[in-house]
Amino acid sequence: MVNQKLIQYITVIIGSLMAGYLVSIFLGKIIFLILGTIVFLIFIFFILKNPIYGLYLIAFFLPFERIGSYELGGFTVRLSQLLALITIFAWITQMLIQKKVKVVRNPILLPLGLFIFINFLSLINAENLRKSFLTFLFLLFTILFALTIPNLIKKKDEVSKIIFTLFLGCFLVCVFGLWQFAGDMMGLSSNLTGLRPQYTKTVLGFPRIQATALEPLYFANYLLTPLALALVFFLSKFSFPLDWFKTKHWYLELLLIIIIINLVLTVARGGYIAGIFILLAIGFIYFKKVITLQKVIPMLVVAGIIGYIIIRILTSTGEPLESNLEKFKFHATNIFAGAAYEERLEMYEKAFSAFRSSPLLGIGIGGYGPSIALHPYIEPREGWKIVNNEFLE
Repeated sequence: MVNQKLIQYITVIIGSLMAGYLVSIFLGKIIFLILGTIVFLIFIFFILKNPIYGLYLIAFFLPFERIGSYELGGFTVRLSQLLALITIFAWITQMLIQKKVKVVRNPILLPLGLFIFINFLSLINAENLRKSFLTFLFLLFTILFALTIPNLIKKKDEVSKIIFTLFLGCFLVCVFGLWQFAGDMMGLSSNLTGLRPQYTKTVLGFPRIQATALEPLYFANYLLTPLALALVFFLSKFSFPLDWFKTKHWYLELLLIIIIINLVLTVARGGYIAGIFILLAIGFIYFKKVITLQKVIPMLVVAGIIGYIIIRILTSTGEPLESNLEKFKFHATNIFAGAAYEERLEMYEKAFSAFRSSPLLGIGIGGYGPSIALHPYIEPREGWKIVNNEFLE
């Protein structure tokens, strides 16, 4: 069973953050900064005491990208990144103090080393060397943290706790996502809802929620991980040692409902496509366990609840359901038309042109934005452009 003390710690942390947020609204950002500093110092204390706590906290704060981040020197610093840095430091320090430098063997070290070497060589062609070098350092940091994780996890119970905190963080940001939708529909300002102007109801007639992420698509991408995990646990008769959910079956169903509703309300095509593939893959693997009366009935109930809630949401705008469904369908399926498609196509063409100019070493890691800007060292007001395509990146 998940450690009761862990739940108490998380409850205290969440309560502190919520209290800090409410106080900041009424008394200003200084109070919030002080409270945030105190909470962060508590985080550091626990991580230095045992680095595994860093993984618990990172799993919880993973979705805090736009809300819960800070702009520093042109880079967005996220709380999860700071926690990862402290976790790496705590792990290395612990090994040095104990004089036991033991690293888990990892089969991907060789290809990772080759990947790092090629990225380092690409700096030769960087038009904005500072940005490319900083991106390279961040790449090293990300890889180092990924290699740290298997060295910290030593028990199945620790994996259970990581998944528990991931689910807890997901549930809270999903509740916040529903608040964004409801708040925007009630006409609340974006200062209270946290929605960016381009995602409010003024565009489609209903808001596209982004929760704590920068964009609805990023939020949708985050939701895919807890969605897949929750669905696997639901279909596999809880074969994974997540004992807390073993005695609370309805918690998983509630989590699946709120995740899928949030995923739908992002109106993110990429998230929909990836979500469908995940559902098909899991359905194929667990086919025999899906087609059982014990599973089909709860799944139909969950699907019915989700459908009912989404219909209620679409009718809450004051417009006819058919009109909102048509807008929803058009935006969700309009893949090869519109301003977004035209902009994406232009970015693809420029990316292919950059690739052809240097097919072996590229134009420097993170160098796409500077390469198409008016000047490689002057960042545009709207930020550096991205290809918006994983393969071309």
